[in-house]
Amino acid sequence: MDETKLHDIVAKKLQIKQLEEEVSELIDELGLRQADHGTIIEGRFIIEVSPNVRFDPAKATELFPLGENGENMELYSAKVDSTLAKKFMSEEQYKTCQKVFANNKVEVKLV
Repeated sequence: MDETKLHDIVAKKLQIKQLEEEVSELIDELGLRQADHGTIIEGRFIIEVSPNVRFDPAKATELFPLGENGENMELYSAKVDSTLAKKFMSEEQYKTCQKVFANNKVEVKLV
């Protein structure tokens, strides 16, 4: 295994994290998070400001609870939980439920 390349992977991941933090700080310094939503043209730069909106399952559950007579049932689903599966299935049963994805997961860390 090429240790130089492995070291480069770890170093670049750290650089990415540091750069993302620096970018976030610069955005804060410019006050862009508080800017009105829309497009801002500043010299040669186009800045798009939009709300960061995501679906909130907890809020949906609060606003649309599952009723005693099945109201809102179409919003809910039962999912198999892997933690519970490990607890109640044999190791062999659990392995039969695993799926191999196309790309291997690779994590490189410095020792």
